[in-house]
Order: sequence, then structure tokens, then C-alpha cells
Amino acid sequence: MCGSRRGDGTIKLVAEHLLNTSILLGILPVGSANGMARELGIHTDVQSSLDTLVNGISRRIDVVSVNDGESCLHLSDMGLNAQLVKYYQQNNLRGKLGYLRSVVKVLQKRKLLKVSITVGDECIHRAAFMVVIANARMYGTGAIINPDGDLGDGKFEVIVFRRLSFWEIPKLFWQFRPFDPKNIEIHQATAVTIETKRKAYFQVDGEYRGRINTLKASIRPGALTIRVPDPSQAKPSVLAELVPARYTN
Repeated sequence: MCGSRRGDGTIKLVAEHLLNTSILLGILPVGSANGMARELGIHTDVQSSLDTLVNGISRRIDVVSVNDGESCLHLSDMGLNAQLVKYYQQNNLRGKLGYLRSVVKVLQKRKLLKVSITVGDECIHRAAFMVVIANARMYGTGAIINPDGDLGDGKFEVIVFRRLSFWEIPKLFWQFRPFDPKNIEIHQATAVTIETKRKAYFQVDGEYRGRINTLKASIRPGALTIRVPDPSQAKPSVLAELVPARYTN
């Protein structure tokens, strides 16, 4: 077993060396957001996460390959959020307050992207504030952006944010709100090509990767084996909080 004790960036770095091997990935979450641990129901206190390593179960999850073979475990996106990540990292900000400061700064300069999205034989054209490749359900802040996301279903979701008002965006990153189909649309895919007329900000698992015109992504089913809490050992009152229902089946 290989352990990672930090945030999502460190988890990603370690995981990329374990893909398609028999080595298990264990997580001790001590990062600022811990989105992957939250997604998997792993507690952030050391004792509970150590207990997961020892007494948890092993589960295979999918990984999304983006562009030049970089792996995305969690969420990647083009546009508004990637611009927020860039500002957040450049100014060495931390926590939700730091993210809020990024939101206020970036919203002053937000622009729509003209994108072409090709899934299978279908190509759609949209004007969007951002496009998300979602292997998981939520951002590290806990905001559920992809309610039907499943790390082990052999698919990912392409989420197109066509409209976002100033006041909707802080809500989006801090708590779940029902999606208005007029503003947001979701497409399931195993592979996708996204092209923009002008270069867009791009991030992978919370790491800013620069500005790009083209994003290609494809699923790698069951490429990583990871330790998660054992549902049978959890108290009924906290089971739903610890482990998504799909892990209990």
C-alpha cells in the first residue's frame, strides 16, 4: 500500500505512479480542501483515516486521461473556475475565505467562451462560462456539481455552465443548489473533445495548467485501487455521510 498525506495535488501525484498496478492508494487528508477524501467518505482526522487504511475496503475507481496523458482523478475544467484556481495559487491564498476573495476578483473579468463539444458522433456548440470534466461529484469545498457522478461507473460527465449570475457563483462553490436546466447541462461520456475559439484557463484536480484551445479526455476504467471506509463498520447514523450510497451496494 502507498499512502498520501496531504491534499488533492499530492494524492494525484502519487496516484499517477500507481495506475494499473496492484498497489493500493491510502489517503491521510491534511490539505486545505481534501476534495478526493470527501468524495470517498474518508474522515479528515488522522485516527479515522488511519483506521480506513487498516480496516477499510479496497475499491477500484476510474481515472480520466486528459490531453497529453495527464490523469484526472477528480475534476478538470476550462474557464471560470480554472481562472479562480490560477488567482488562488498565484496569491498563495488558503481556505474558503481565500477562495471567496478569488471569486470576487475573477468575477469582475468573467467572459463567455464559445465552445464546440464533441461526444461520439454528436457535436454541440455553446457559449459558456466554464466546461467541467467531472469524474467525481463535488469540488473540494463540498459543493456538489455533479449529483449523478460515480467514480467507478466507467463514464464521466461533461458539465456546461451556460449562464451564471454574480450571486449564483458563490452558492455554486459553497453549497448545493438545484440545477436550472436553462443554465447548466450535463452530458455523460467515455471520451470528449472540447475546442474553444480563444484560449481558456485550464485546471486539473485543483492544479492550474495554463491556457488551452483544445481539451481531449477519455476514461480509463478501474485504473486505480484505493482504500475507502468499510460501510459495514460504520454506524447507521453516519453511514450516509461517510460513504456515498453507491459504495454500500
